[in-house]
Amino acid sequence: MKSLKIWAMVGLSAVLLGAMSCKKQAPEQGQEPPVIHSIRFEPGTAVSGKELKAVPDYATLKPNQKVYLSCKWYRDGELLKDYTTDTLPGSEVRAGAEIEVEVTAACCENLKSVLRSDKLKVGEAEFQFLKIFIAPMMPNKDDTLAAQYECQNCAGVKMHYRWYLNDQEVKNFDLAELPGPEHELKPGDMVSVELSPEPLYPRSFFQALPVKIMARLPQELPGSKIWLENGVVYFQFRARDPEAGPISYELVSAPPGAILSQQGQVSWNLPQGFTGPVEFRVKAKTSFGRETVIGAKTSVSQP
Repeated sequence: MKSLKIWAMVGLSAVLLGAMSCKKQAPEQGQEPPVIHSIRFEPGTAVSGKELKAVPDYATLKPNQKVYLSCKWYRDGELLKDYTTDTLPGSEVRAGAEIEVEVTAACCENLKSVLRSDKLKVGEAEFQFLKIFIAPMMPNKDDTLAAQYECQNCAGVKMHYRWYLNDQEVKNFDLAELPGPEHELKPGDMVSVELSPEPLYPRSFFQALPVKIMARLPQELPGSKIWLENGVVYFQFRARDPEAGPISYELVSAPPGAILSQQGQVSWNLPQGFTGPVEFRVKAKTSFGRETVIGAKTSVSQP
């Protein structure tokens, strides 16, 4: 077992000495240095924050000749002293910078060649949409609809917009906001929008979920009142539909026996000797199904 270890150590020493002697010895007659034909980068497009790798294309006159490669990286003409391998970390790849690499290919001492790459411009990091939506999410015809988005690495990127009304494109309208009155929106219309960032325009668009134009809620008109007269509690009210449609009323809560009139009045005959609070709640409903609750309360005190 000891003899095997000794032979193994002798063999390893021979390999190391051979490599060292290759670097120190003078070139043999007729021996030529490696030739670097070109240098390419991987990836071919430099993106901020992503590492770059230099891939030289080289050849040797002697087949299977061992070649030693080293690199010098430059950013905007300044040598980055800490990096001598074929890879530049992403932390050094910065938006707007120009990257170069100088590759040295050697076999033995004084047998080497050097080539410097072309400059590679670093672009911004690739952006990614996280969310695209229309605000407000329940608009009415008088609202201005706005295309909203959240994304990564898109600061300063110009956006293009394409709006659709009931699946028909709104022609010649490349703005982030769509005014409802200007485009004569009406309840039931479906509106959607597509976004295209400047680098991809007009090849690629990204779509937001459509929104439906909602009818507006019924509005209670001024003048509602509640009062007691001749043993009857009355509640008088009125509501209107902003979309100019009809209004219907539904009794939501009231004492047992209360009567609702579709003309906008609730009446309730007081039981003999009743004392305490009285409350009425009425639902006003439009033909679009929008609802508003109108209510009033009073307190009855009888001798």
